Amino acid sequence: MTTKDEILMAAAEVFKEHGYDKATMRAIAIKVGIKQPSLYHYINSKGDLLYEIVKKTTQKGIEQNMKIQGMKLPADQKIRLCVETHFNSLMKSYPQVSVLIHEKISLLPKERETEIRSLYKKYVNIISDILQDGIEKGLFKKDMDIKLITWALLGMINWVYKWGKIDGPVHFDKIAEMYSELFLRGIIERS
Repeated sequence: MTTKDEILMAAAEVFKEHGYDKATMRAIAIKVGIKQPSLYHYINSKGDLLYEIVKKTTQKGIEQNMKIQGMKLPADQKIRLCVETHFNSLMKSYPQVSVLIHEKISLLPKERETEIRSLYKKYVNIISDILQDGIEKGLFKKDMDIKLITWALLGMINWVYKWGKIDGPVHFDKIAEMYSELFLRGIIERS
């Protein structure tokens, strides 16, 4: 792991713990184990840290879901894989995903906010496209609002960062399995 990666990880942990507004560059430097002025060799501002954390985390999610979308599998299996991938990301990158979901990107300069919103939209559209494919192939109910069910799924899986614990009594793998089952039971077309 490079020093910059360490700084991004430390920043995500500090943002998760204190919130972006209350996080300080000093706290991030302490967490990394370097002097505060040294941070500026790698990054210009706290806003740059937020931007890079959110951008990298979103891009990784997009890449993972694009691979799933391209698989020759039925839409219900793709949705299961997307949910599992989301929870695996949450387990492996809990602070970064928490920052991605929780922090206000409106704090970023307008061009960066627009870029991140575009990435968010791409992520959401992949899920929507998988669901739409399932509807078109008769696997999912036809009378559903695709936007509504996409946001229902994302809202359900995203909120776990708030109450879930990586070492909690119910492992994230089990939560992913339960959520997939719960969601798909509601949208599968019954013959």
